[in-house]
Amino acid sequence: MSTVPALREASTMRPAIPVLVLLLLAGCAGTGTGSDAGEPVVPVPTGVAEVNDAWTSCAAVGAPIPDEGRVAPTRRPRLGADFHATSVVVCDQISEKRADGGMDLVNIEGRATAKNGVAALVDAVRLPNAPPPKEENYGCALDGPAVTWFALVDDVGRWVRPGLPADACGGVRHEVANAVGKLTVRRVSTVPVRELVSAAAGATGCVQEWADMVWVTGQEQRQNPPPAVRENPLAAAPRVRVCVYGVPTSEQGGAKPVGRFERGGVLPQERRTVLTAAVTATIAAPSCATPASRFAVAHPADGTAGAIYVELDGCRRVLVEPAGGGGGAWLGTADATLIALVGNP
Repeated sequence: MSTVPALREASTMRPAIPVLVLLLLAGCAGTGTGSDAGEPVVPVPTGVAEVNDAWTSCAAVGAPIPDEGRVAPTRRPRLGADFHATSVVVCDQISEKRADGGMDLVNIEGRATAKNGVAALVDAVRLPNAPPPKEENYGCALDGPAVTWFALVDDVGRWVRPGLPADACGGVRHEVANAVGKLTVRRVSTVPVRELVSAAAGATGCVQEWADMVWVTGQEQRQNPPPAVRENPLAAAPRVRVCVYGVPTSEQGGAKPVGRFERGGVLPQERRTVLTAAVTATIAAPSCATPASRFAVAHPADGTAGAIYVELDGCRRVLVEPAGGGGGAWLGTADATLIALVGNP
Protein backbone atom coordinates (compact mmCIF):
# COMPACT_ATOMS: atom_id res chain seq x y z
CA MET A 1 0.00 0.00 0.00
CA SER A 2 1.09 3.56 -0.56
CA THR A 3 -0.34 7.02 -0.22
CA VAL A 4 -1.47 8.94 -3.28
CA PRO A 5 1.83 10.81 -3.10
CA ALA A 6 3.30 7.37 -3.89
CA LEU A 7 1.25 7.38 -7.04
CA ARG A 8 2.93 10.68 -7.71
CA GLU A 9 6.37 9.83 -6.30
CA ALA A 10 7.96 9.87 -9.74
CA SER A 11 5.96 12.88 -10.85
CA THR A 12 8.57 15.34 -9.60
CA MET A 13 10.30 14.68 -12.90
CA ARG A 14 7.35 15.06 -15.14
CA PRO A 15 7.99 15.83 -18.80
CA ALA A 16 6.87 19.09 -20.43
CA ILE A 17 3.74 17.52 -21.73
CA PRO A 18 0.69 17.86 -19.27
CA VAL A 19 0.12 14.71 -17.25
CA LEU A 20 -2.40 15.99 -14.70
CA VAL A 21 -5.82 17.46 -15.31
CA LEU A 22 -4.93 21.12 -14.76
CA LEU A 23 -8.04 23.01 -13.83
CA LEU A 24 -8.01 26.48 -15.33
CA LEU A 25 -9.84 29.11 -13.38
CA ALA A 26 -12.65 31.16 -14.87
CA GLY A 27 -12.59 34.94 -14.57
CA CYS A 28 -9.10 35.05 -13.04
CA ALA A 29 -7.60 38.40 -13.87
CA GLY A 30 -7.04 40.06 -10.55
CA THR A 31 -10.36 41.38 -9.20
CA GLY A 32 -13.78 40.06 -8.31
CA THR A 33 -15.96 38.46 -10.93
CA GLY A 34 -18.79 40.92 -11.01
CA SER A 35 -21.39 38.40 -9.81
CA ASP A 36 -24.13 39.60 -7.49
CA ALA A 37 -23.20 39.28 -3.83
CA GLY A 38 -23.68 35.75 -2.59
CA GLU A 39 -24.05 34.13 -6.03
CA PRO A 40 -21.46 31.44 -6.85
CA VAL A 41 -19.05 32.25 -9.67
CA VAL A 42 -19.95 28.94 -11.35
CA PRO A 43 -23.67 28.09 -11.57
CA VAL A 44 -24.62 24.82 -9.88
CA PRO A 45 -25.11 22.25 -12.68
CA THR A 46 -28.53 20.68 -13.02
CA GLY A 47 -29.15 16.95 -12.75
CA VAL A 48 -26.81 14.37 -11.23
CA ALA A 49 -23.66 12.68 -12.46
CA GLU A 50 -24.18 9.62 -14.65
CA VAL A 51 -23.73 6.27 -12.94
CA ASN A 52 -21.80 3.89 -15.19
CA ASP A 53 -21.73 0.12 -15.24
CA ALA A 54 -18.92 -1.90 -13.67
CA TRP A 55 -15.50 -0.25 -13.74
CA THR A 56 -12.98 -1.90 -16.07
CA SER A 57 -9.79 0.16 -16.34
CA CYS A 58 -8.37 3.65 -16.80
CA ALA A 59 -7.46 2.80 -20.39
CA ALA A 60 -11.01 1.72 -21.18
CA VAL A 61 -12.39 5.16 -20.28
CA GLY A 62 -9.53 7.11 -21.85
CA ALA A 63 -8.06 8.31 -18.56
CA PRO A 64 -5.95 10.13 -17.55
CA ILE A 65 -5.98 12.18 -20.77
CA PRO A 66 -7.07 15.74 -19.87
CA ASP A 67 -10.57 16.78 -20.89
CA GLU A 68 -9.38 19.46 -23.27
CA GLY A 69 -12.32 21.06 -25.02
CA ARG A 70 -14.82 19.21 -22.86
CA VAL A 71 -17.06 20.38 -20.03
CA ALA A 72 -15.04 21.83 -17.13
CA PRO A 73 -15.04 19.69 -13.95
CA THR A 74 -16.93 22.42 -12.07
CA ARG A 75 -19.71 22.42 -14.68
CA ARG A 76 -20.34 18.69 -14.79
CA PRO A 77 -23.39 17.32 -12.92
CA ARG A 78 -22.73 16.70 -9.24
CA LEU A 79 -22.74 13.45 -7.29
CA GLY A 80 -26.23 12.10 -6.60
CA ALA A 81 -27.38 11.77 -3.00
CA ASP A 82 -28.17 8.08 -3.49
CA PHE A 83 -24.68 7.08 -4.69
CA HIS A 84 -22.60 5.61 -1.87
CA ALA A 85 -18.93 5.35 -2.78
CA THR A 86 -16.88 2.62 -1.14
CA SER A 87 -13.67 3.04 -3.14
CA VAL A 88 -11.87 5.43 -5.46
CA VAL A 89 -10.03 4.73 -8.71
CA VAL A 90 -7.15 7.10 -9.48
CA CYS A 91 -5.67 7.40 -12.99
CA ASP A 92 -2.45 9.32 -13.59
CA GLN A 93 0.40 9.71 -16.07
CA ILE A 94 3.91 10.13 -14.67
CA SER A 95 7.56 9.70 -15.53
CA GLU A 96 9.07 6.72 -13.74
CA LYS A 97 12.62 5.43 -13.50
CA ARG A 98 13.42 1.88 -14.58
CA ALA A 99 15.83 -0.49 -12.88
CA ASP A 100 18.30 -0.07 -15.77
CA GLY A 101 18.55 3.69 -15.16
CA GLY A 102 16.23 4.69 -17.99
CA MET A 103 12.90 6.42 -17.59
CA ASP A 104 9.46 5.85 -19.11
CA LEU A 105 6.27 7.84 -19.35
CA VAL A 106 3.65 5.52 -17.85
CA ASN A 107 -0.07 5.46 -17.21
CA ILE A 108 -0.87 4.16 -13.75
CA GLU A 109 -4.08 3.04 -12.09
CA GLY A 110 -4.56 2.90 -8.34
CA ARG A 111 -7.35 2.01 -5.94
CA ALA A 112 -8.23 3.38 -2.51
CA THR A 113 -10.78 1.61 -0.30
CA ALA A 114 -13.19 2.94 2.32
CA LYS A 115 -10.61 2.98 5.11
CA ASN A 116 -8.09 4.89 3.02
CA GLY A 117 -9.63 8.36 2.82
CA VAL A 118 -12.64 7.76 0.57
CA ALA A 119 -15.15 9.33 2.99
CA ALA A 120 -13.15 12.56 3.21
CA LEU A 121 -13.01 12.79 -0.58
CA VAL A 122 -16.76 12.23 -0.91
CA ASP A 123 -17.36 14.96 1.68
CA ALA A 124 -15.16 17.34 -0.33
CA VAL A 125 -16.93 16.46 -3.58
CA ARG A 126 -20.30 17.23 -1.97
CA LEU A 127 -19.26 20.71 -0.82
CA PRO A 128 -21.25 23.59 -2.35
CA ASN A 129 -19.76 26.08 -4.76
CA ALA A 130 -18.12 28.95 -2.90
CA PRO A 131 -19.58 32.46 -3.19
CA PRO A 132 -17.55 35.07 -5.10
CA PRO A 133 -14.91 37.06 -3.21
CA LYS A 134 -16.28 39.97 -1.21
CA GLU A 135 -13.16 42.08 -1.48
CA GLU A 136 -13.19 44.33 -4.53
CA ASN A 137 -9.51 43.71 -5.26
CA TYR A 138 -9.44 40.02 -4.39
CA GLY A 139 -6.81 38.39 -6.59
CA CYS A 140 -7.41 35.11 -8.39
CA ALA A 141 -4.57 32.87 -9.49
CA LEU A 142 -4.23 31.99 -13.15
CA ASP A 143 -4.63 28.30 -12.42
CA GLY A 144 -6.10 26.28 -9.61
CA PRO A 145 -5.01 23.15 -7.79
CA ALA A 146 -3.98 20.18 -9.91
CA VAL A 147 -6.44 17.36 -9.36
CA THR A 148 -5.56 13.84 -10.43
CA TRP A 149 -8.22 12.06 -12.53
CA PHE A 150 -10.43 9.97 -10.23
CA ALA A 151 -13.74 8.13 -10.18
CA LEU A 152 -15.91 7.04 -7.26
CA VAL A 153 -16.97 3.38 -7.15
CA ASP A 154 -19.80 1.82 -5.11
CA ASP A 155 -20.05 -1.61 -3.49
CA VAL A 156 -21.41 -3.27 -6.65
CA GLY A 157 -18.71 -1.86 -8.91
CA ARG A 158 -20.62 0.98 -10.56
CA TRP A 159 -18.64 4.18 -11.00
CA VAL A 160 -19.19 7.92 -11.26
CA ARG A 161 -16.99 10.79 -12.31
CA PRO A 162 -18.74 13.61 -10.48
CA GLY A 163 -18.65 17.31 -11.09
CA LEU A 164 -16.50 19.16 -8.58
CA PRO A 165 -17.35 22.17 -6.39
CA ALA A 166 -15.97 25.54 -7.47
CA ASP A 167 -13.98 27.95 -5.34
CA ALA A 168 -14.44 31.72 -5.16
CA CYS A 169 -12.57 32.22 -8.44
CA GLY A 170 -14.30 29.48 -10.42
CA GLY A 171 -11.66 26.76 -10.08
CA VAL A 172 -11.99 23.51 -8.16
CA ARG A 173 -12.12 23.91 -4.38
CA HIS A 174 -8.80 23.10 -2.74
CA GLU A 175 -10.54 20.67 -0.38
CA VAL A 176 -10.98 18.27 -3.30
CA ALA A 177 -7.31 18.36 -4.31
CA ASN A 178 -6.29 17.96 -0.67
CA ALA A 179 -8.57 14.95 -0.19
CA VAL A 180 -7.24 13.24 -3.32
CA GLY A 181 -3.69 13.91 -2.13
CA LYS A 182 -4.38 12.24 1.22
CA LEU A 183 -5.79 9.03 -0.23
CA THR A 184 -3.85 5.86 0.51
CA VAL A 185 -3.70 4.17 -2.87
CA ARG A 186 -2.63 0.71 -3.98
CA ARG A 187 -1.30 0.66 -7.52
CA VAL A 188 -3.03 -2.01 -9.59
CA SER A 189 -1.56 -1.45 -13.05
CA THR A 190 1.27 0.29 -14.87
CA VAL A 191 1.16 0.73 -18.65
CA PRO A 192 4.24 2.17 -20.42
CA VAL A 193 3.43 4.94 -22.90
CA ARG A 194 6.88 5.73 -24.29
CA GLU A 195 10.52 5.90 -23.30
CA LEU A 196 11.72 9.26 -22.00
CA VAL A 197 15.32 8.36 -21.16
CA SER A 198 17.21 5.36 -22.53
CA ALA A 199 19.25 3.11 -20.28
CA ALA A 200 22.42 4.39 -21.95
CA ALA A 201 21.53 8.03 -21.29
CA GLY A 202 20.46 7.25 -17.76
CA ALA A 203 23.74 5.50 -17.03
CA THR A 204 25.73 8.59 -18.04
CA GLY A 205 23.48 11.12 -16.31
CA CYS A 206 22.56 12.73 -19.63
CA VAL A 207 19.02 13.53 -20.69
CA GLN A 208 17.59 11.89 -23.78
CA GLU A 209 17.09 15.07 -25.80
CA TRP A 210 18.70 18.51 -25.79
CA ALA A 211 18.27 21.60 -27.95
CA ASP A 212 21.15 22.78 -30.13
CA MET A 213 21.56 26.19 -28.54
CA VAL A 214 24.57 27.01 -30.72
CA TRP A 215 22.30 27.03 -33.77
CA VAL A 216 19.58 28.95 -31.91
CA THR A 217 22.03 31.63 -30.83
CA GLY A 218 23.59 31.78 -34.28
CA GLN A 219 20.24 32.73 -35.79
CA GLU A 220 19.80 35.73 -33.51
CA GLN A 221 20.39 39.13 -35.08
CA ARG A 222 22.52 40.30 -32.16
CA GLN A 223 25.28 37.96 -31.04
CA ASN A 224 27.93 38.46 -28.38
CA PRO A 225 31.47 37.93 -29.73
CA PRO A 226 34.14 36.38 -27.51
CA PRO A 227 34.99 38.79 -24.66
CA ALA A 228 38.46 40.20 -24.19
CA VAL A 229 39.01 37.81 -21.29
CA ARG A 230 37.68 34.35 -22.09
CA GLU A 231 37.01 32.17 -19.07
CA ASN A 232 35.94 28.56 -18.72
CA PRO A 233 32.57 28.75 -16.90
CA LEU A 234 33.02 25.14 -15.75
CA ALA A 235 36.41 25.62 -14.10
CA ALA A 236 35.03 25.59 -10.55
CA ALA A 237 32.57 22.72 -11.05
CA PRO A 238 33.42 19.60 -8.99
CA ARG A 239 32.61 17.42 -11.99
CA VAL A 240 31.86 18.21 -15.62
CA ARG A 241 29.52 16.02 -17.66
CA VAL A 242 29.71 15.92 -21.45
CA CYS A 243 26.75 14.68 -23.50
CA VAL A 244 26.80 14.20 -27.27
CA TYR A 245 23.64 14.47 -29.36
CA GLY A 246 22.79 13.65 -32.94
CA VAL A 247 20.37 15.96 -34.74
CA PRO A 248 17.91 14.19 -37.07
CA THR A 249 17.78 15.53 -40.61
CA SER A 250 14.20 16.64 -40.03
CA GLU A 251 15.36 18.86 -37.15
CA GLN A 252 18.41 20.40 -38.78
CA GLY A 253 17.99 24.05 -39.69
CA GLY A 254 14.81 24.46 -37.66
CA ALA A 255 14.12 27.24 -35.19
CA LYS A 256 15.28 25.10 -32.26
CA PRO A 257 16.76 21.76 -33.42
CA VAL A 258 16.51 18.95 -30.89
CA GLY A 259 19.31 16.41 -30.67
CA ARG A 260 18.98 12.84 -29.43
CA PHE A 261 21.43 11.25 -27.05
CA GLU A 262 24.37 9.33 -28.54
CA ARG A 263 26.98 9.09 -25.80
CA GLY A 264 28.20 10.83 -22.67
CA GLY A 265 30.29 10.72 -19.54
CA VAL A 266 32.19 12.71 -16.93
CA LEU A 267 35.20 14.58 -18.28
CA PRO A 268 38.48 13.44 -16.63
CA GLN A 269 40.29 16.12 -14.66
CA GLU A 270 43.31 16.18 -16.97
CA ARG A 271 41.08 16.90 -19.97
CA ARG A 272 39.44 19.81 -18.17
CA THR A 273 42.73 21.69 -18.33
CA VAL A 274 42.70 21.27 -22.10
CA LEU A 275 39.08 22.48 -22.14
CA THR A 276 40.04 25.69 -20.36
CA ALA A 277 42.90 26.32 -22.79
CA ALA A 278 40.64 25.72 -25.79
CA VAL A 279 37.96 28.11 -24.51
CA THR A 280 40.58 30.77 -23.73
CA ALA A 281 41.93 30.53 -27.29
CA THR A 282 38.53 30.83 -28.98
CA ILE A 283 38.22 33.41 -31.77
CA ALA A 284 35.11 35.08 -33.20
CA ALA A 285 32.80 32.93 -35.30
CA PRO A 286 32.26 33.97 -38.93
CA SER A 287 28.78 34.10 -40.41
CA CYS A 288 27.62 30.55 -41.20
CA ALA A 289 24.36 28.80 -42.06
CA THR A 290 25.34 25.11 -42.21
CA PRO A 291 23.33 23.10 -39.65
CA ALA A 292 25.20 20.64 -37.46
CA SER A 293 24.27 16.96 -37.44
CA ARG A 294 25.99 16.44 -34.07
CA PHE A 295 26.78 18.66 -31.11
CA ALA A 296 28.04 18.28 -27.56
CA VAL A 297 27.20 20.08 -24.37
CA ALA A 298 29.47 20.23 -21.32
CA HIS A 299 27.91 21.36 -18.05
CA PRO A 300 28.36 20.94 -14.29
CA ALA A 301 27.30 17.45 -13.23
CA ASP A 302 25.47 18.93 -10.25
CA GLY A 303 23.13 20.90 -12.50
CA THR A 304 24.37 24.36 -11.58
CA ALA A 305 24.68 27.18 -14.12
CA GLY A 306 27.23 27.38 -16.89
CA ALA A 307 27.59 25.36 -20.09
CA ILE A 308 29.73 24.97 -23.20
CA TYR A 309 28.02 23.89 -26.43
CA VAL A 310 30.13 22.72 -29.37
CA GLU A 311 28.99 21.96 -32.92
CA LEU A 312 30.92 18.84 -33.95
CA ASP A 313 30.35 19.51 -37.64
CA GLY A 314 28.49 22.09 -39.72
CA CYS A 315 29.67 25.58 -38.71
CA ARG A 316 31.83 24.18 -35.88
CA ARG A 317 31.06 26.94 -33.41
CA VAL A 318 31.17 27.07 -29.63
CA LEU A 319 28.62 28.74 -27.37
CA VAL A 320 29.81 29.63 -23.86
CA GLU A 321 27.19 30.33 -21.19
CA PRO A 322 28.68 32.01 -18.08
CA ALA A 323 28.40 30.24 -14.74
CA GLY A 324 26.67 33.26 -13.23
CA GLY A 325 23.76 33.00 -15.64
CA GLY A 326 21.74 36.12 -16.40
CA GLY A 327 22.71 36.30 -20.08
CA GLY A 328 26.09 37.16 -21.50
CA ALA A 329 26.51 33.96 -23.53
CA TRP A 330 29.00 34.39 -26.35
CA LEU A 331 29.66 32.66 -29.65
CA GLY A 332 33.05 31.69 -31.05
CA THR A 333 34.80 29.22 -33.35
CA ALA A 334 35.47 25.70 -32.07
CA ASP A 335 38.94 24.52 -33.05
CA ALA A 336 39.92 20.91 -33.72
CA THR A 337 41.20 20.43 -30.17
CA LEU A 338 37.91 21.47 -28.60
CA ILE A 339 35.86 19.35 -31.01
CA ALA A 340 37.98 16.27 -30.31
CA LEU A 341 37.85 16.90 -26.57
CA VAL A 342 34.06 16.94 -26.20
CA GLY A 343 33.16 14.82 -29.20
CA ASN A 344 34.39 11.60 -27.59
CA PRO A 345 33.73 11.76 -23.83
